[in-house]
Amino acid sequence: MQVRVEVRLPRRVFEDDAANVEIERADLAREQVSRFWMTTGTLDPDVRAAAFPPGAVQGDSMAPWADAEIAIDGTSVAFRRLGDDGYWLAQAPYGRLLVGLESRGWPVGSTGLVTIEDLAPYVAGAGLIAARGRRRFG
Repeated sequence: MQVRVEVRLPRRVFEDDAANVEIERADLAREQVSRFWMTTGTLDPDVRAAAFPPGAVQGDSMAPWADAEIAIDGTSVAFRRLGDDGYWLAQAPYGRLLVGLESRGWPVGSTGLVTIEDLAPYVAGAGLIAARGRRRFG
């Protein structure tokens, strides 16, 4: 089981922050749809057409995706989700940020995120995992 979290601060392309978020959402949706296809080998034509529209007209890149409520720091946030509990992707704006998720074998209903500000335990854990690998294969 695995859940990957990606947090993006939308690039400032226009003065209008909402337009910048929409550009970043569409960009992330295209990346996520590509990963979905590469992972599952399937892609609904409506999902593909929304993420990669013909011509220069960009609509809602996640229109065919389903709604999902996922808590961030204890507050329910409206995400858009693609896939099922075996493999799913999701994204939502959160404040000035855009949060993207990728999950394998973890139910969306059991997912919740918390803000982590102290990365020291994760850095130490990564060091322990690397040391175990060196002892095993070194």
